[in-house]
Formats: sequence, C-alpha cells, structure tokens
Amino acid sequence: MAKYDDEFKLRIVKAYLSGEGGYRRLAKEWGLPDSKPLRNWVRIYNTVGEKGLERRKTSKSYSGKFKLDVIHYYQTSGESYLDVAIKYNLSNPGIVK
Repeated sequence: MAKYDDEFKLRIVKAYLSGEGGYRRLAKEWGLPDSKPLRNWVRIYNTVGEKGLERRKTSKSYSGKFKLDVIHYYQTSGESYLDVAIKYNLSNPGIVK
C-alpha cells in the first residue's frame, strides 16, 4: 500500500502552487517527514500533470532493451533519477536507481 494516496499528494501540491506556504511549512503542516516528497510531487505535477501523481494500480514489467535504454540515458544525460523517471514514465525514481 502506498504511504500517501493520490488525493493527498494532489491536495498538498495544489496548496503549494496556490501559495499557501513553502515546501518546509506545508510538509510540516501535512505531516511529511521532510520537504523532499513535496518537492518531487510538485516537479512531477508541473511536468506531466495530475496523472503523474497517480499510483499505478498494476505492476508493470519492462523489456531488457527498455531497461538498458533507461540506464544508458541516465549515465549519459547527467539528469537526476527523478528526471529520468519522468522522461520514461516510471512510477518511482527508485526504479532507475
């Protein structure tokens, strides 16, 4: 089960984007351990929209070629795990890691 549901993530992202507070203040107010998840959610939301905050309902398998493409891109692009995950529509930056 996900630690934070889709609705929770969307509400806190919208609170941030509407100016209700900064990352640290909202993270504390909403019970997050730190501001990093909120920063990531805002970045994902700004890049791909609400759909990016939704948790996948089914697991997905990836071909060997796809995995190699992702690893190669990460190693050559200099982008963060999060940026690569967004680019390749992966549900979690930890998959790249």
